[in-house]
Amino acid sequence: MWRKLGTFENAQAITAEKAVFNAVIVLHLNPLPCSETVQRAMDLLQERHPLLRAGIVRRHGQRRFTHGTHGIQIRSVLDCREDAWEPEVERELNTPFDAGADPLVRMVLVGSGSEGDEGTVILSFHHAIIDAESGMNLVHEFLDACSTTSPDNSSLTRFQIPMKAPDSDFPASYRFPRGSVRLVGFILRSMWDEISFQFKCVRKNPPPAEGSGRIIHFEMDESAGLSLLRSCRRAGISLNSLAGAAMLMAVHRELYQGRPGRLRHITFSNLRPYLSPPRDESRLGSFFSMLRLTLPVNPEQTLVELAQILQNRLESSLRRGDRFNMARMSKTMMSALFRMRRLRMASTALSYSVPPVLTRNSESPQLRKMHVFVSNFPLGPEYTAQVRFFNNRLCWDILYLDCDLTEEQALSIAGRIRELLADSLNGNMKNG
Repeated sequence: MWRKLGTFENAQAITAEKAVFNAVIVLHLNPLPCSETVQRAMDLLQERHPLLRAGIVRRHGQRRFTHGTHGIQIRSVLDCREDAWEPEVERELNTPFDAGADPLVRMVLVGSGSEGDEGTVILSFHHAIIDAESGMNLVHEFLDACSTTSPDNSSLTRFQIPMKAPDSDFPASYRFPRGSVRLVGFILRSMWDEISFQFKCVRKNPPPAEGSGRIIHFEMDESAGLSLLRSCRRAGISLNSLAGAAMLMAVHRELYQGRPGRLRHITFSNLRPYLSPPRDESRLGSFFSMLRLTLPVNPEQTLVELAQILQNRLESSLRRGDRFNMARMSKTMMSALFRMRRLRMASTALSYSVPPVLTRNSESPQLRKMHVFVSNFPLGPEYTAQVRFFNNRLCWDILYLDCDLTEEQALSIAGRIRELLADSLNGNMKNG
């Protein structure tokens, strides 16, 4: 029996118990390794990262990671169509994990089955064991392990699961007892924000009936992505803020008919650099926090104005240390949310990352494209996206619920996002 889960890990486990909350990484490889090579690679990674063998059990009212003994099962799908991976990803996003049955990882290979052909690897994780940083590092390790010259078990650096939860290593000013005053202040601000939001929100949007997650994706070419970065620098805003504003503005225009009021947007903060000691991306785990931002929206806003408001709210929240306080309160918040089942978390949620450059081993398969999706649920946002630069292209991986939106509506929002970002390339950051 390993350590008990931290507060944010508990929040993810609660979400996964009440709904489905998986992180899915999609790798388009040339060539697709055979199942024996992939199985050997995953066995190596399980030796290095004990969380890839772990399960989660409840003992005496506490959730704990347990030491698992099972290998990762690989499911093969023989289908050489270019989009054959998409229904398999949706299947993984909508299939819950049995947390007590290790491991909390699944794998699917999609391809023709012929040696040397291109294909797709789909890795599905319980979100309590992985975050964006360690996920990207795991991709690098997996590709290395698939090479014909990959190391054997004896040369691996093995990690151990710490006995303490991540929140035990927060800065002292955000831990009990010194952090109590800050936490009370955060709770009072959150309560006032909720009361104000309920009176001024664009539309009270109750949770829908149960639905299934559906995916769409698009990318901007290399020149457009780099031009967008330059436009952000000229405007003095981050690409994360601009992308989040474009997403919120598109949803506001398409779903709320541009009515003035307030909407909520969720963004995420990496906690790894702020822990003591800091955690680098090589250590598998979930070391991030969620931030909910309430933003004023109206039909006269320009994209850059909304992006500046979003960035100001985010910077103010980070200065107050809300990333730590939100992590500390996340278990309580998610428990209350599922108990009441009356409120949605937000209208939109966006996670932005810049994956590290993958140094390719000449013997490993070539990573042509990559996608990342995270499950959504009826109490979650209406429209969620994972956004990253990959091969100098800005890639959007979007998930929506079919009980919230039709495919036509979801594609219309994605099209509006592209239009807004394209306008910004011309220095014309006006509304769509």
